[in-house]
Amino acid sequence: MTTQIIRYMPRSTADYEQECSPKVLNPSRIEYHSNHDFYSALRAADLQSPPTFHGEHTKLCDEQGGMRDQYSYCLPISGRKDTPFCTNADRMNLLNVHSSKPICYASVLHMLLLDVYDELQATGNIPFLAFGSLLGAVRNQSMIPFTEDADIGYVGELITLEKLILALRRKGYHMFFMDIWRVCVAPTHPLVSHLYDANLPITKNYSVPYLDLYEIKKTDFGDWDLQELPVGVLNEEVCSPRVQNASMIEYHSGHRYYSTLKEMDPPTAPTFRGQHTDLCDEELRLNAKFSYCLPISGRKDTPFCTAGDRTDLLHVSSPKSVCYSSVLHMLLVEVYEELQASGNYPLITFGSLLGAVRNGSMIPFTEDTDIGFAGILNSKQVLQHELWQKGYHMFFLDIWRVCVAPTHPLASRLYDPSLPLTKYYSVPYVDLYQIRKLTNGFWDVQELQGSLVQQTTPSVQQTTPSVQQTPPSVQQTPPSVQQTPPRCTPRVLNVSDIQYHSGHRFYSVLKERGTPTAPIFRGNHTKLCEESRRTKMKYGFCLPIEGRKDTPFCLAGDRTDLLTISSPKSVCYASVLHMLLVDVYEELKATGNTPLITFGSLLGAVRNGSMIPFTEDTDIGYVGKLNTLQPLRRKLWDKGYHMFFLNIWRVCVAPTHPLASSLYEPTLPLTKDYTVPYVDLYKMKKLRNGNWEVAELEGSNGRFLPGHIVEPFSHVTINGMPFDTVHDPDFFLMEAYGPDYMTPKQRTEAPSNMTSSMANVTNNVDEKKN
Repeated sequence: MTTQIIRYMPRSTADYEQECSPKVLNPSRIEYHSNHDFYSALRAADLQSPPTFHGEHTKLCDEQGGMRDQYSYCLPISGRKDTPFCTNADRMNLLNVHSSKPICYASVLHMLLLDVYDELQATGNIPFLAFGSLLGAVRNQSMIPFTEDADIGYVGELITLEKLILALRRKGYHMFFMDIWRVCVAPTHPLVSHLYDANLPITKNYSVPYLDLYEIKKTDFGDWDLQELPVGVLNEEVCSPRVQNASMIEYHSGHRYYSTLKEMDPPTAPTFRGQHTDLCDEELRLNAKFSYCLPISGRKDTPFCTAGDRTDLLHVSSPKSVCYSSVLHMLLVEVYEELQASGNYPLITFGSLLGAVRNGSMIPFTEDTDIGFAGILNSKQVLQHELWQKGYHMFFLDIWRVCVAPTHPLASRLYDPSLPLTKYYSVPYVDLYQIRKLTNGFWDVQELQGSLVQQTTPSVQQTTPSVQQTPPSVQQTPPSVQQTPPRCTPRVLNVSDIQYHSGHRFYSVLKERGTPTAPIFRGNHTKLCEESRRTKMKYGFCLPIEGRKDTPFCLAGDRTDLLTISSPKSVCYASVLHMLLVDVYEELKATGNTPLITFGSLLGAVRNGSMIPFTEDTDIGYVGKLNTLQPLRRKLWDKGYHMFFLNIWRVCVAPTHPLASSLYEPTLPLTKDYTVPYVDLYKMKKLRNGNWEVAELEGSNGRFLPGHIVEPFSHVTINGMPFDTVHDPDFFLMEAYGPDYMTPKQRTEAPSNMTSSMANVTNNVDEKKN
């Protein structure tokens, strides 16, 4: 090490500053473990002379002292982590840098990963990719561009530890222990002159590219214990939300933000774990309020977040770099536009107005933005639904509020998994305030605490270029009572976006029909537009279907009949039940369950290979517990079916089904229990003694069947399609329906004067007497 004392005299005071140059390794003298082009190019490169360290950085010239240090001996590197610049970054990029600023962290991490991995193998260890490195490899076979670290696991204890530390030192790396073993680029690395940033302070913890080494060891029980893996993660529940595809969303303007959003690759859904899996259950959102908002840990510092704009969100590299003001701008514009589109009169108020007047932008250091609406909130359910379709959660807590939902197209960019479920007011959100004109000409502004005690005469004008306002004249008083009955249209699924499990002609014809028409719901039926109510409504959320059950018209009813119906009055229950049976059966199999045709479905299959024409339900058994229950419900919901629990799990046609407009009967009331086509799911459990317990079976031995009656499974056909069932269908049917099970017994109708509770009891009894 060469150290000099340089004298300089700023003003009138003499000062002294140390400087030194590190002992940089010559790559031509380093023995690498491969002949990769990187090493040959490194040896052939005309590397610059070693950098000169000044002041505090002269500590980096002390190799012996540095080896006792941790992060502070790592070379100060100020690389980039933005995309797309650093996407697919490679160590080869480091040979061509002309300044420390254009360096991508991912390039440095790639170099670290390969050299440390090779050295672990060379010293007799067994390395493998773990955590973030594995994630990048699986995602797109490259390094993750927006992180500071790479991860390698090793099996058992580190063999020849001192030899490994020395071997890495001879290649220009610093290996140190802080909770776990870590490796960074040392000041002696051959590329030090390319990588060193003299403007940085001595490296602080975790602030340079580095590599983490994790021990994995096999336990006495045969399991593997991976260091730093959270306890219970192997059994932790994991899910991904149904993220909206921006290319399928109809926005209210052609702004470049929307066009860029639509041109981006289909959105990647974030992965939720533990308590965050609640965010995959869309039914929870009404009661969840703030806790259903996507956890976002944005920045509110200036000048970084000054003039934050929604377009910034298209290029964020990490959820930690998101500005609240950018999210708030996105919320403000879309909620404002949706209010206008739903017939309301939005006005910028409070904090939003303050930012507009101050500097024509969003306030950077707040969590919320504010919009007023004149009069009552028109088309509330339609507004709530339209915002949900765009990835926003609208909920009522003292006033109406809107936040980013887990289904937003940008959810994976905004989501911070390190946060808990959102607590009150701790995410970006919009407050909606009512502004009401009084009979005396004053205006009552909700939440305003002014000198006139919430009464002010506003002067409406445009105040911000970010949102174009076209408010009503202040003389116009929005109507307080709607003159027409409420109406809405459900979010009918586009069949071309649905992934079915076969190429059956029913699906191909259905897809060729094009975009389905949504039915119009009026009066009490508008509840069917509120998807969040479906869990509590149970049968009430099933699409009202009148249908026929008479023979011979409905004999051998098939789902393909539904493609050519001329009126909902001509629909056969058997046709709807066939569609339900096939889709639910296939979805059960696809989610890892074992479905078996039972009860009425099996009876129809044995009698004549078709559906029973005069019943409302069809029956499927499943072996053991329902695996992946919530994914199953989500998959069925995404195909237009409503799965709910009422004594047992049941499935019916939802208002969102692609054929909803063909099946819907508007003259019916909201569906009452057991009055539409539906599927019953019955649990079948194998006992330790070899017998089987079948839910709802009332046979000679109650719910129990001998094992040889159930296993091995056999097959039956319904409308030409094969289905699994019990080994001895005849014995099962005899136990369920008696010896004359082959003789049809048409279900009796409940008398018109029977109470609903009695009718339900009768239906429950009759369900098995087909």
